[in-house]
Amino acid sequence: MLSVPSLRRGRRAASTGRTMSKVDMTVLAKKEYPSVLRNKHFRRLCAAQFISLVATYAIYFASMALVEEITHSSAQMGLMIFSSTLPGLLFGLLAGVVVDRYERVKVMMGANIMRALVALAFTAAVYFFPHIYLLLTIYLTNFCLSALAQFVISAEGATIPYLVGEKRLMAANSVFNVSSLASQGAGLIVLAPLLLKLSGAEAVGLVGVILYLAAFIVVIRLPRENKVRKPGQGRRLAEIWVELKEGWRFISSDRLVTLATLQLTFTSMLTLMLSTLAPGFVDRVLGIEIADAVYMAVPVG
Repeated sequence: MLSVPSLRRGRRAASTGRTMSKVDMTVLAKKEYPSVLRNKHFRRLCAAQFISLVATYAIYFASMALVEEITHSSAQMGLMIFSSTLPGLLFGLLAGVVVDRYERVKVMMGANIMRALVALAFTAAVYFFPHIYLLLTIYLTNFCLSALAQFVISAEGATIPYLVGEKRLMAANSVFNVSSLASQGAGLIVLAPLLLKLSGAEAVGLVGVILYLAAFIVVIRLPRENKVRKPGQGRRLAEIWVELKEGWRFISSDRLVTLATLQLTFTSMLTLMLSTLAPGFVDRVLGIEIADAVYMAVPVG
């Protein structure tokens, strides 16, 4: 039987091994950045992600500006933000299961075409609809864009290992995350405020259509995976339901995963609270245009 000092030494050795392993993985990832960036297919995937997210964030910002302009109500703003976040709860797990059963490039192609149609409907609503119907269209637009994003994000994440291989996966994920953050800045801080000042929300929607179509064209050039599994419709739906239950079971049975999920949920709740109150505070209290409000958040990242 091992003594207490022996157990402690074993724990320290295991801890040191884990630390060294993390350091080794970090160094390895840094060495793989050049080869990842030379991978033309990965660059195309990053470009498609960046282009489509710029459009999504721009339309989201334009929607916030319209809701504040029409209603001057934080409750209506909260409803708009809720319509953008609800699809994550409804379709988050489902998207991952569905993507595993269909060709991922086709999922991204179809989603980008559908997002272009949603952006076109948003543009038409801004031009022609009275305020009450415009509000409903804004809520529906953000719900649909967020729902489609669940499938695109799952497809993109599953495509990265196929394009770069397991050895370069950490470096590729890092680059992909940086691209996602850059798209937030480009959509929220640059594109949307500029278009709102120059032409209005309809210009944001129209540019969104163009960007989604551009992302579709980029995705077409990605290599396809050969998927031969074609189960019957009933069997496919049954398998999806089984895997959904397995996903929930995994989250609830693993303490670290459960804790991470709760932390992410709490952080999202705080972000939603600030997002709901900020536009009204900026417009009604500070007297600043919504198009300029985003620059107040730049110093805090």
